[in-house]
Amino acid sequence: MQIPLFIICYTLISMQSIQSMEKESTKYSLLIPKRKKSTDSPTQKTSLITGSYSKDEEKEEFQTKSSKSKKYVRSKTVDGTSGKPKEHTIINLFSLSDSASSLLKKSPRQKTSPLSVAIQNYDLETINLHIKNPNTNLNEQDEWGNTLLHRTVIKLTEPKSDKDTLQKIITLLLTDSRTDTSITRGLDNRQASQMLSGGDDPTMRQLLFARATLDIQTNHEIGKMLLKSYINNIPLDDKLIKQTIECITQKIKTTEKVQETGERALPENAKLPEYATDEFIFEMIKKRIPIESEQISEAQKIDLKKVFIQEIQAILLNVSIDFNEESIQESIETICKHITMSHEYLAQFITKPCIFEILKDELSEHKEKNKVTLSTLSSKTIL
Repeated sequence: MQIPLFIICYTLISMQSIQSMEKESTKYSLLIPKRKKSTDSPTQKTSLITGSYSKDEEKEEFQTKSSKSKKYVRSKTVDGTSGKPKEHTIINLFSLSDSASSLLKKSPRQKTSPLSVAIQNYDLETINLHIKNPNTNLNEQDEWGNTLLHRTVIKLTEPKSDKDTLQKIITLLLTDSRTDTSITRGLDNRQASQMLSGGDDPTMRQLLFARATLDIQTNHEIGKMLLKSYINNIPLDDKLIKQTIECITQKIKTTEKVQETGERALPENAKLPEYATDEFIFEMIKKRIPIESEQISEAQKIDLKKVFIQEIQAILLNVSIDFNEESIQESIETICKHITMSHEYLAQFITKPCIFEILKDELSEHKEKNKVTLSTLSSKTIL
């Protein structure tokens, strides 16, 4: 009996396909971790439906994964000069991808506060509620250093903004003793008062400059007050604060006279604002004094006093006391470095002019004491 040719051909093709399928299945079976037959309880056996593993299988799978991770280790190479193998670092592809994805997910801007959202939406009622809250931080800054006042002034410069509402918001912020208009933003180191040009809003610009002058002078005098209390061991009480208020108002009024006579050109009339009463300035100072200033130890006070005495003795050798003299600048730099290292919380108040004024005051007191001593000695000699 003869078998038809087409049957023979079909049989050969079927056998070849079966063999190729077996090879493929063998190749893929190498990639699948083998599961052992377990003689343990039914709860520890592998479930084909849920894909769970027994404890032994979990251990085996962990070992398999750890052995596969060796693929990412570069081979050792031999240095031709020393003949010693050089270790190469492990290339962790997964950590690189994770860090890249985290960078993509990270937002360049911080979450906005409810108060900044209210300013954006001209929500005057919500702003009033936040300002009435004594715990509200009116000087909060975003990632670029913009305060609430910065944001309001920037919005005021926009062509289609609600200028009437924004002017009311600015007035509310300026008439609050917690607001510090001397704060500069990080982008261009500008205060909120410097965000308006001459033609933007002259009335608001004048109010902003007046408050900025008050804030700068207040911070300056706070720095002097704290340092003098440390050096001369004066208690930091209401009496000292009232003396500081007198210095602030006197200096600003002196600036007003200079403006009226026209001896010096200033960007705007920096007069003392009408709302800036002694009580208002008192609240400004009380709220700005750092908590750390009350926790200073006697040893720290003595150490700070030694630095000042040392520099005063060096300055006494000078014929004149001038801020621009090289020796004076060196003394100021020395004191600044010491304060930065030991009293970092004073950084926002202590400036070079502040330290120079303290040095001048201490020098004048030193000279007065010497005069009294000399006059006492001369009178005793005559007697």
